[in-house]
Amino acid sequence: MPPEAVAQIDNLSQNAMPLTGIIVLMLIPLTAYALWGDYFERYIGKLREDQEEFQEIEELTRVRLNGLFAVLAEAVIFLGSAQGDPSAAAPHPFGHLHAALRGLFGVGTIISLMLLQARYERCVRNDQGKGAAMAHFKSAARACLWSLLGGAIYLAVFAAGMLVCTAPAAIFKLPQSVAVFLLLSGMAVGVVGGLCASFGIAPVLVRKIFGAEKISDAKIVAELDKVFDASAVARPGYWMIGVKQYHPANAMVAGFRAGTGLLRPGLFISKSAIDALSLDELRAIVFHEISHIRLGHLKKRFIFSSGLVICASLFTGTTVEVIQAVTQQNSLAAFSGCIALVASFAISIRALAEQTRYQEVQADIHSIETLGSNLKDLSSALRKLDKANGILPLRKEPGSMMVASGHPATELRVKILAKYFELRREKKAAEEETRNDQAA
Repeated sequence: MPPEAVAQIDNLSQNAMPLTGIIVLMLIPLTAYALWGDYFERYIGKLREDQEEFQEIEELTRVRLNGLFAVLAEAVIFLGSAQGDPSAAAPHPFGHLHAALRGLFGVGTIISLMLLQARYERCVRNDQGKGAAMAHFKSAARACLWSLLGGAIYLAVFAAGMLVCTAPAAIFKLPQSVAVFLLLSGMAVGVVGGLCASFGIAPVLVRKIFGAEKISDAKIVAELDKVFDASAVARPGYWMIGVKQYHPANAMVAGFRAGTGLLRPGLFISKSAIDALSLDELRAIVFHEISHIRLGHLKKRFIFSSGLVICASLFTGTTVEVIQAVTQQNSLAAFSGCIALVASFAISIRALAEQTRYQEVQADIHSIETLGSNLKDLSSALRKLDKANGILPLRKEPGSMMVASGHPATELRVKILAKYFELRREKKAAEEETRNDQAA
């Protein structure tokens, strides 16, 4: 047998095991999600059988968070296995076949996770009608593809920022200390630039991910115009989400205030919210969203998010470098990096939730004190949104899965607002009494 053929057979045998190992590793998150889902379906079925109430949106959040963690695990395994990909070192066709099979199996696992998530969401909503499975799959696929595009844009901007900042070190052969400084600077520039791009294109992504349509009801459009004009805020685009498929009842503003054209900021209101609320209640919700704009909450959230991502990146990178220097083991360093990344992610989510809770109450107060909304309409609107979303009136926090959303529990929120305005009235009455005494 020719030496070239022997070498190729040896290479085939060497490459077969890594591919098998990658497949086994990729099956672990998929299998774990499927096993959890089997328990979850029986749990929901038991609640329905016993006619016990449960928070639909909280259970949906649990399904999506677990699905997200499974996808992240698949991505870590896929990217981590690229280092040992033989296609870079082997010029014969099998090296490229190995990479192709790895990629094909990775896509297959992601699609399988999407199908499982759609199934569990249908279980929560008790939506087993004809065509429901395909409708959920199409919605999940559309959301996944556009989310991946948004992620790709972020990574492209991040890579460009890193390249611009680190290129001088390679071109001019600068000292290592300067190179490290430029690397850290490039990381910061890349993170801020990537998040800036993500915030900027958010109106486009929200429209595409949720299949938004322009609000065509002339009465609602006229009312929204009146509210924005009274608040001295430029009118955004008005969009309705959840027209063709159910979406939780809520409203949000996306995009930078200075955006124009395709990047013009948008007010997104779900169809279920419009159907559930009266015009006065809808006005109170829109005043709340306008307060976020006037108070600069999106800008503050952007700055805070940038800081969190930079800190998480530095923490993860430092962990990998330290473990690598101490143990000289790439696998242990990579595993430690994954642990550090997940921990940083969890801490960042919790920190953002705390910021969001504070901003929500602050926006409520501003909408009532400054913009002319009132607590009665706002409270009624929040309770109706809870009911439309299947949220129990007295849901508990912070142990709830809804912590990830950052919104305070409605009844707690209403109590805080009522107490705040009661204290404000007492303070105002005391000041008025003091002025009268001084005048006398």
